[in-house]
Amino acid sequence: MNRISISDNDKWKMRIISSDSKGKWIKAVVPGSVYTDLLREGLMEDPFFKDNEDKALMLMDNDFEYETSFNVSKDFLSCYDQILHFDGLDTVTDVLLNGQKLGSTENMHRMYEFDIKDIVKEKGNKLTVLFHSPTRYIKEAVEKDYVDGSSDAMPGFPHIRKTHSSFGWDWGAHLPDAGIYRPVYLIGSGSVRLESVQILQKHITVKNSVSDKKAVKSSGRNTKTSNKNNINESTNVKISFKPELLINSTDLSDLESALSKLTYDVKITDPDGRELRSKETKLFPSSGRNKSSDKKPAIDAFALKMSGIESADGLVGVRVRTLENSISITIEDAKIWWPRGYGQQPLYDVEVTLYEDGQKIDSWTKRIGLRTVDLNLKKGRKAADFAIRVNGTPIFAMGADYIPEDHLLGRVNPATTRSLLEKAAFANHNCVRVWGGGYYPEDWFYDICDELGLLVWQDMMFACAVYHLTEKFENNIKEEFRQNLRRLRHHASLGLICGNNEMEMFVDRGVWVHSKEEVRDYTIMYERIIPSMLTDIAPQVSYWPSSPSSGGAFDDPGSETRGDQHYWDVWHGDKPFTEYRKFRFRFLSEFGFQSFPLRKTIDLITDDENDRNIFSYVMERHQRNGAANGKIMNYMQQTYRYPSDFDTLLYASHMLQADGIRLGIEHFRRYRGECMGAVVWQLNDCWPVASWSSIDYAGRLKALHYAEKRAFAPLMISCEENGRINCGKAVNEYPKDFEKSIRLNVANESMEDRVVTAIWELRNANGTAVSKSEVSCPVSGTKKITVPALTSVWLDKVDMEGVDEFSQYVSYHLLDENGIEISGGSVIFSLPKYFKYEDPKLELEASADTITITSSAYARGVEILNDNEDIILSDNYFDMDKGTKTIKVISGSCDNLRLRSVYDIK
Repeated sequence: MNRISISDNDKWKMRIISSDSKGKWIKAVVPGSVYTDLLREGLMEDPFFKDNEDKALMLMDNDFEYETSFNVSKDFLSCYDQILHFDGLDTVTDVLLNGQKLGSTENMHRMYEFDIKDIVKEKGNKLTVLFHSPTRYIKEAVEKDYVDGSSDAMPGFPHIRKTHSSFGWDWGAHLPDAGIYRPVYLIGSGSVRLESVQILQKHITVKNSVSDKKAVKSSGRNTKTSNKNNINESTNVKISFKPELLINSTDLSDLESALSKLTYDVKITDPDGRELRSKETKLFPSSGRNKSSDKKPAIDAFALKMSGIESADGLVGVRVRTLENSISITIEDAKIWWPRGYGQQPLYDVEVTLYEDGQKIDSWTKRIGLRTVDLNLKKGRKAADFAIRVNGTPIFAMGADYIPEDHLLGRVNPATTRSLLEKAAFANHNCVRVWGGGYYPEDWFYDICDELGLLVWQDMMFACAVYHLTEKFENNIKEEFRQNLRRLRHHASLGLICGNNEMEMFVDRGVWVHSKEEVRDYTIMYERIIPSMLTDIAPQVSYWPSSPSSGGAFDDPGSETRGDQHYWDVWHGDKPFTEYRKFRFRFLSEFGFQSFPLRKTIDLITDDENDRNIFSYVMERHQRNGAANGKIMNYMQQTYRYPSDFDTLLYASHMLQADGIRLGIEHFRRYRGECMGAVVWQLNDCWPVASWSSIDYAGRLKALHYAEKRAFAPLMISCEENGRINCGKAVNEYPKDFEKSIRLNVANESMEDRVVTAIWELRNANGTAVSKSEVSCPVSGTKKITVPALTSVWLDKVDMEGVDEFSQYVSYHLLDENGIEISGGSVIFSLPKYFKYEDPKLELEASADTITITSSAYARGVEILNDNEDIILSDNYFDMDKGTKTIKVISGSCDNLRLRSVYDIK
């Protein structure tokens, strides 16, 4: 099969087509987008700068024409199939070749193909893609058929299968970019192609005596040994491969003839480079008629249907697969894939080759991991579990929600995605939730997650809206599901498929619902169509109908004791951070708190000093959550003193965000077993904006990201303090007394029991240890404890009634078996705004790869930044006692470093 890229030629050009004229041609880059082409050629202003968003949005009222020319070889023209293939068009287009219309597209989440036989020529082909205005499209559609959805987005957005958040969200701008955002190529082939391969795994535990040479040899390769029984366990994995074909034939006899000639084989290369290869096997071994009897032919219309024949809407050919025959290969003593923190991420290379009459005609190559993943939904008397279980082990999901990386899709590439996901791994994330209001990420996103051990919660692309399930819309989304489920299902990192974001919850409340038919359509889409297609296409992938949900059927989708939950009473409900401690959700898939970007990122949106006020016009244009800036200040007045300048305010917002989310994560990890997931909203931004992200648009790490790194550490000590923070009393309320106490907890999210030492000390603000004679409460404690794998262990509660809330604090640390500190923190019994921090007189000494900080007093939230604010350190925004702390430099310049702490919020 010949596959010829026409994405990367230098002949692409683009022009704007308005209602009354056509613009001049400019150079275009494919893959790319309208905005990135116009920006590169200097024909539009930066849409992120000040309020340029408005001008950029107006551009999308136009149509856009892309054009290129190409030649093909005589060999290509001799192929039975001559196909033009688009991996992704955003969104509503007409496609023409040599002036002849091939067809139209209206779904950016799908691939499209066109048969160009008898249209393509050897020299001088002209390919034209006409993009119709997405803003006019939704305006006209909603006028004809009203559908409702999030008011943060432009009216009518549910009508178009395009990134919903490109029309605006409570963190996103109104920038519905367009263009050829994925590769384009020509396919020259015979009538049969490999579209995909269904891979199924069966894991078998093998028990051997430890003395068995084979068992000894396999030690260290995902084996388990029981000393009690002197037994070594390893895993054999039987892998079955079922090719799925695209055949360009509508004639049954031709189809039968083509299938009878097909064979295939499989080659697996393990992580050490060793190969396993199957025998060449007939794909349909019973093909052909039995002339000696009156039996029906093995492949007739009924048999083909039963073997799996279906339409391939928008692709060239029909889909054909066998449901019976498959090649199976067993890998003994397999290397098992685990999420990050639970084991390694070995990957096997798989190549499936298709032959016709013994000649290779196509191949399919992927990387897979050997593992099992399912949902643990065991029901109890008062609650039901909700946990993602990998290789039989329920994991505590620790991660964040991923949104589109950029409003301008032409800027997203493997390097930007890898940088983002490596930063997630850096913060000890073991999972990522792909949010349903964006688009299905590129293949490289999932490849990187496979490598890094980031388990993917994959929403289907529906969010905060209702949809009308017309026949046309149903056919459109079904093909979207077929293509994306086939594209994603082989990935080791794929943890589950979820039907949508927040729609069961809102439909249950009647939000955006204007007819009973819309409720009916919801149920059909997410509780019939998607799960039935998943069972057929990817039967080993778990399904969850919505997020949040208790399992569907509008059965209390906000339940604390079943399913997953989005908890927003902290932030949207203005509840204090300590409200988290009242709940033990089964799985928290959204919770968050806003902060502003770093100062250098704000410089991307304005060069005017007058704009550097959070209530300025420009700053509020880059805050899409209504009164959120006031909300941040409301929480700030509850916590910190009023910042005296813009830069200090930014820092205080970062600390506030980190404080709140850290408190939540620590609480949920203490109740591992009841709660099995803390997924923070959100990981990233798609433009420079105030938001819930831990990484701002420019890739700079906020304090929250370092707080997550500490709170998501495999071994983590935390302190549940009682004090003014949770006493529920105003400062002037009587009586003024309230409980002051601490209780330490150690969480172990690793596969091994650990023996650790927990230490705490009561200290004065000047950094000195409090002596027993100074207070009437304990002043220190040390305890060596064993923390079993995958558990959390509470230490005894300590009454701290004698402590001075304004000038004394507790510092706590966790030491490993070698006496090395691996986790720690501090708590106060007052509020930071009342605590009498002393000037820590922070100093630093930097080398090429380390920075040593010296503090003369207790320092909370120590920030280390360089001029570009892009330095990445092994720790930052940390608490420290009087003394020194040395941290590693991961990346970034150490020139002109500066320091500050909570002491400086004033």
